[in-house]
Amino acid sequence: MPRWPRRVFQLGAIGFLIAVIALNYGGVLYQQYGKNAFHSISLMGTPFEQVLYQIFSVVAVWIPDLPSRSNDIVGGFGSFSFFGISFLDPVIAVETFMRSRDAWATLLGASVLVLVIAVLLGRVFCGWICPINTLLEGIDLLRSRLLPRLGLKTLDWAAPRWLKWVLFLGGVSVSVVMDIALWAQLLPHVQIGRDIFSLIFFGTLTAGASVLAVIIFAELFLSRRIWCRSLCPTGAVLGFIGALAPLRLRKALLACRTGCTACTGACPMALNPAEPIAQAECLNCGICLSVCPEELLSLAPVRTKRGGYEEIIPALRRFTFLIVGGLMAVFATLAVSPAAAHHMRSQPHYGYAESYPQIPTKETRAHIGNYDVVVVSYFFEGLRRERSDTPDDVQFYIGLMNAKTLQSYAGPLSIELWKGGKRIVNFEHAKPFEEAAYRIRQKVSGPGRYILRLAVGDIRGEVAVDVEGKSSSFIPYVVSVGAVLLATLFFLNRRRRINFRRPEETHVASGS
Repeated sequence: MPRWPRRVFQLGAIGFLIAVIALNYGGVLYQQYGKNAFHSISLMGTPFEQVLYQIFSVVAVWIPDLPSRSNDIVGGFGSFSFFGISFLDPVIAVETFMRSRDAWATLLGASVLVLVIAVLLGRVFCGWICPINTLLEGIDLLRSRLLPRLGLKTLDWAAPRWLKWVLFLGGVSVSVVMDIALWAQLLPHVQIGRDIFSLIFFGTLTAGASVLAVIIFAELFLSRRIWCRSLCPTGAVLGFIGALAPLRLRKALLACRTGCTACTGACPMALNPAEPIAQAECLNCGICLSVCPEELLSLAPVRTKRGGYEEIIPALRRFTFLIVGGLMAVFATLAVSPAAAHHMRSQPHYGYAESYPQIPTKETRAHIGNYDVVVVSYFFEGLRRERSDTPDDVQFYIGLMNAKTLQSYAGPLSIELWKGGKRIVNFEHAKPFEEAAYRIRQKVSGPGRYILRLAVGDIRGEVAVDVEGKSSSFIPYVVSVGAVLLATLFFLNRRRRINFRRPEETHVASGS
């Protein structure tokens, strides 16, 4: 199997991410500066913004609705939307669900395509698409070729593969207890999109780049491919889901060349492709195929019902009491300690490299004069109302765009909030809060229908918005998930020993 098809996918994935970033940010620039604003952008824009605006202006001539269509493809490797079809990293989906029970339908829909791909093809995301794996393959070359020439010694610590499950469960637990989107911030394949965006357009890196720096340092001097083998939570989940995927590595029945270990040395996951392997750890990358001198290996669909969980189940069994103790600690902490109302919610950002996991919001559209009005509502600050310092705060983000010129309104605006014929509060804005959006935040009496009255110049009208939200306990959902996990662990630790047989084993009955 040649290596170039996988290289095309790897580089194409990174190129596609950059193209999406440029598309989103170009739409923002075009809406902010308008048509033929080359002089303004040359004075106020960065060099990259100037080039992007030039390209966007040329393309917009052929596609007049390009500014409005620039948001049809948004996101990155953590969460991604393609013309309304959403993809979400399963780790981020679990984390967000644990912090917001109301989001289950949205999260399930966005995760199902990712999980279906894993069920059918295994960990192909890791081996063919993940930008971190692509980067670490280059780091691996530095480790094996450059460092020895420089006289630098490297360690090769065989880190336990079950560590990625400890990180996954521990991270989700911290996310629930502290009410923060931990993995959405720390997963390097998610963070790298933000860093690419920030580096291209602002010439800086984000604080999350330090996580990637630590991983690179560990890969160079501590252990080869330690992140992918032993630490990556997304790899753990995708491997578990894809352990029985029909697409898997196959070896011909012929014997290997005596003393040959080419495939074992080339495998980034430290597996021995010449022997039955744990499919949950295989990336289906096909590197071993290209180095086998006898061409005995192939990557093809296989009908099998066994052979995927050889290393996962024993690891879970060995650390049953550790996991049970951790769950009990989480339950106890949830019961006695308050959580801060920290969250990642904000208005939909058109130019961001990553679509952050958000609590489902309500988007209300209206038409006032020549303007299309969009109101994005965020109900009740604090992911758990009963523990929030401001449980009845509501935020509205209001955007106005001229339907004829497709330019966002950015002038002064008066906004009044009404309910039941009574005015609650009045806001006067000299300009938008950010990204051509006006923000108001107000404590209200509770759910119901509210009226937003907008007034300035020829913009005079109102938008009816239904405010929703209920206060309910989070504990039953955590207990339910914990009960299922505990039942699974006890099932795995039952006395009857689970026996995994190799697919090629045959049983010959002996005569009496």
